[in-house]
Amino acid sequence: LQAAAAKLCAIFDTTGFAGQFKVYDFGFYLHQENTTGGYPEPFAQKIQEVQALSPYYLLFGKQTDKTGVYTRFWVDLVLPDTGRFECIDQLSPTLRSDIKKEIEYVTLTTYAQDENAYIQYARAENVAIEMLQMVLADFVGCCDPQARNSEFSFTCNSFLFPASLTEVTFSGNHYIEMKQDGDTNFGEPFQKPHYLSTRPDNGQSPLAHVSGFDISAFVKFNGNGLFDAIKVRGKGEKQVEGVIVIVKFEEETASQDQNTKQITVNLTGKLPSMVVFLDDFQVKWEMKVKKTGEPEGVWEPVGETVNDWYLTLRQPIVEEPGKGYQYFHTLFDISCRFGKGSSDDELIHGVWEHFAVRQVNRADGQPLKYYGQWSGGILASKTSDLLQNKDGMCMAWTRLLLDALKLHGFREDDNFIVVKAYESSGFFVKEWQSISTPGYYPNTPYPYKNISGSPLYTSNNTYNWEYFEVTLKKPSLSQNNNNPQSDFSSHIFAKIKGAFYDPSYGLYYGAPTIVSLPSYQYPGTFEEKQQVLELDDKSISSYYKKDDTTYQIQMNKPNFGDSIVIVEIYDGSNNY
Repeated sequence: LQAAAAKLCAIFDTTGFAGQFKVYDFGFYLHQENTTGGYPEPFAQKIQEVQALSPYYLLFGKQTDKTGVYTRFWVDLVLPDTGRFECIDQLSPTLRSDIKKEIEYVTLTTYAQDENAYIQYARAENVAIEMLQMVLADFVGCCDPQARNSEFSFTCNSFLFPASLTEVTFSGNHYIEMKQDGDTNFGEPFQKPHYLSTRPDNGQSPLAHVSGFDISAFVKFNGNGLFDAIKVRGKGEKQVEGVIVIVKFEEETASQDQNTKQITVNLTGKLPSMVVFLDDFQVKWEMKVKKTGEPEGVWEPVGETVNDWYLTLRQPIVEEPGKGYQYFHTLFDISCRFGKGSSDDELIHGVWEHFAVRQVNRADGQPLKYYGQWSGGILASKTSDLLQNKDGMCMAWTRLLLDALKLHGFREDDNFIVVKAYESSGFFVKEWQSISTPGYYPNTPYPYKNISGSPLYTSNNTYNWEYFEVTLKKPSLSQNNNNPQSDFSSHIFAKIKGAFYDPSYGLYYGAPTIVSLPSYQYPGTFEEKQQVLELDDKSISSYYKKDDTTYQIQMNKPNFGDSIVIVEIYDGSNNY
């Protein structure tokens, strides 16, 4: 390596940059996948160190991680932009980056030929150094205008790639048309092509697809010449929580327009069978061409796409726009990002674990709230409105949870539960306290009295009591809101596989208990009800009976209190 590096540096010594170009090599351990400028954090830091040592350089980084020693290479290259090297940008605006890509490609493919065996790292670096040496040796002559026009001289385009990627549109029989749900173009499909070379990487369109099926790609390139035969292939690879996800597009013969030199090809790839979110998933496209009178060339890199990919477990339940359920970006982002796996149970567990943290955001990072504004706002009651208004009541939050699962083909009957107090008009959600003893109505089941002002809620989300003996001490934590409204006549949550999930508060209640309660319609008899004990224990502070503006309040305590029971159940065949 030392000898090869010396030969490479000698080229710069003879072109006016003596001692200014260096070759560096270092190894690092990757603890986590944090990136800076597209590079892992340790490599990005090493680039800064090298830049302080030399203005021009070739840098190799050998990554070691929990999967093995020297599992992959990273390459950075900085060439001069003055003197003999000034014409790089004159020949082609992409030539400088193309040379870097070529060196990185040669390093990775050489290493792959040796099955990424760490003891062969030196060979991969040697081949890359020799390739750069050859390119630069030719390039010195290329910058001589007369030599450039000579019939027998080096052709200046010869170390350019055969083509450059311009756009990619993904499709397939199980492609899902995802809808935007940000502050602009709400409800509109993401633009196609999914990838355009003129867009920044963070401006490319995300895509969604059912896992386990084929995916199609229509790819376009600008050709750098005319070719007799062209073949194209692609491959993407990403490690997600220790699992290597690979998508390969098998090689296909491409066609070329003889006038514009544009190259187009249709490719097909196979997706893994798992729910997964592939953040900034890179597919590297390669091309092999044959020119007239020349043998077929080798595979060369011609660009890479960067898109967010969402893979679902099964075909989604058909959209129901009237109920607020569409293929919204946020539903994919929540369910595929957190519901990784290959079964309903893994999907449900992962999605619920995210809701339980009470920090559910829209796909663009904006928080979604539960009762963020008690009055004067626009509280959503369905998923579409929650995503648009970013504030909603329990009905909207329950639909959001169930809709996230519907994207993966999961839907059950009797999944939408409405509960209320069995005897009382309503209930106060914890934590309330009495400030008067024994209260306005002593020795009664509802001893305390509050009188609401008009209005009951102020603009800054506080209660306006004209008179009160019970006061809110501490609200229950809810989705992105530590101060939600805390009085209700009823509440809604989801039933999934027989258990109750309350997405508004991120609470799990388990299954209901069947109880016999005194019947009000037929005194002296009992009626069977489904009682939600876990909700009562975890969330309810007190119950109230209400007459106009007067509240008679019963503080909830053992053997002396009301209980929460199911009053309505909806399923997919009627209201939900």
